[in-house]
Amino acid sequence: MELTASTFAFVKELGDFSYELSALDRVWNIMFPDKGEKWYHLHVNKYKHTFYITHVNGGGGGLEVEPKKGVRAMDSMGASSFCVDNHDKMTTAWEPLITSARKWLKVVRKDWI
Repeated sequence: MELTASTFAFVKELGDFSYELSALDRVWNIMFPDKGEKWYHLHVNKYKHTFYITHVNGGGGGLEVEPKKGVRAMDSMGASSFCVDNHDKMTTAWEPLITSARKWLKVVRKDWI
């Protein structure tokens, strides 16, 4: 599945799970394994209608997601950026993470304990 569509589906699925409040922001901390049982941690912050996804134990940067509008890479300082070079790197880094996170949400939805 394309990164944009997969990411839109991911943030939509988060609506089925409880969140913490930080000021006016909704915050989710998603910890999940990949196929090789390595664990990852995504911090998702929703401010107004935009989601900010950070790979906590990753190499910096993140995603800025405006549902039905677009997905942009963010640098480690939180600034949005988008260019063709960056798009390929973003897809390579984020597609497996989002896919694994979505699979984990399906598991948790069935049996959260």
